[in-house]
Amino acid sequence: MESIQSGKLYMNNLKFYVDMEKTTGEQGIGDVQEASWINIKKHKLFIQVEGEERKEVPIGPAPGIVYDEEALYHPVFCMMFKLINLQKENETQSVGQFQLSKEELADFIDNDIGALIITDVGEFLKRVQIATQEIGIAGKHGAVKYRDKRIPNIVNGGIQLDDSFTKDLRFQKQSEFRIELFTQRKEAMILDIGDIHDISFIVGYDRIFDKLSIIFQEQVD
Repeated sequence: MESIQSGKLYMNNLKFYVDMEKTTGEQGIGDVQEASWINIKKHKLFIQVEGEERKEVPIGPAPGIVYDEEALYHPVFCMMFKLINLQKENETQSVGQFQLSKEELADFIDNDIGALIITDVGEFLKRVQIATQEIGIAGKHGAVKYRDKRIPNIVNGGIQLDDSFTKDLRFQKQSEFRIELFTQRKEAMILDIGDIHDISFIVGYDRIFDKLSIIFQEQVD
C-alpha cells in the first residue's frame, strides 16, 4: 500500500491472472477467462442409420476459451470503485457516505496493512495519463462490465465478442475499475505516477471489521 501511495503502480499482464487460476485453482485474483473473446462449448450431432447404433459426430469449432492474444500481454492495474452520491448538507458543504464489507474487499486488501482509499479519482487518472504519455504508451481505463460468460453475448441477433473490460458474474462483487496499457509485456512493470499522499489515505486492517464506513466531505463553492 505504501508503494502505491508513493506513486508506484505494480502492473502485471492479463496472462498472469489467467495462469494463476489455471495453476492454483484459486478464483478471485486469478481468472482463467481474462482477455477472452468467447467460451465455445462442445456441440454434438447424433446420426443414426436404421438398423445401426447411433453415432456421435462433433460439429463446429473446437470447444474452449478463445483469447485475445494481444490483450493477454497488456499490463493492468486493478482497483475497486464505488460511486458516491453527494448530498448537500448546508450552504458550505456536501457529504457522501458509502460502506465496504469484508467480503467486497477480500480480493483487493492487504491483510498486513489494510486498504488504500483514493479520494480524488479524476486527479489520480490525470497523473496516470501524464505518466503514460511521458513513456509513450497509450491506454484505457474504466469500470469492468460483468455478465454470464458461460453463454455467448448475443446483440442484435449476432455474437458480440467480449473485451478485456468484461468479466464473469462470479467476480461481480469486486466492482472493479481497471487501467490497461496498450503495450506488450511478458513481465510485470512499475508505472511511476508520482506521490499520491495528497489524494489518498490508508485504512488499517484492524479497523475493518464487518463493515468499513467512510464519509467524504466536499466543500461547495
